[in-house]
Amino acid sequence: IETNDLDALNNSPAYKTYGVLYSYQTAIRSCPEGWRVPNDLEWSRLENFLDNTVVDLNQIGYRGTTIASKLVMTKPGSLNVKFGGKRMSNGKFIGMENIGSYWTSTKAEDLKAWNRQIQKNLPQTIRTKANENEGNSLRCVKK
Repeated sequence: IETNDLDALNNSPAYKTYGVLYSYQTAIRSCPEGWRVPNDLEWSRLENFLDNTVVDLNQIGYRGTTIASKLVMTKPGSLNVKFGGKRMSNGKFIGMENIGSYWTSTKAEDLKAWNRQIQKNLPQTIRTKANENEGNSLRCVKK
């Protein structure tokens, strides 16, 4: 939903199901007290733990063979990925119900940061550099 009306946003089915898509700078400031945005290495270690075929933790692009299916599980302790899509740099929204795109706290280069994408029908994760003004989902970890 694209709106400046917070009441309409808070009551929308998309918000209730998927939450918010954050720019990088907003994501870094959005975790509650005692929590933080996980860094790129933490995501890589999680991927390696879930799928030991991820041996090059700096590999860009598609990673692993079964990671995504383990991240979308709804059992306790899983990430329970939501496929809220993403907002591209040009403002276009893509992938709702098919892509979960998550920020890390790690800068990749000037105006870009590492993120992870999980696609509904793809068994791998995707490690990419995202423009900081894109909108991606956020997961926080305890400090």
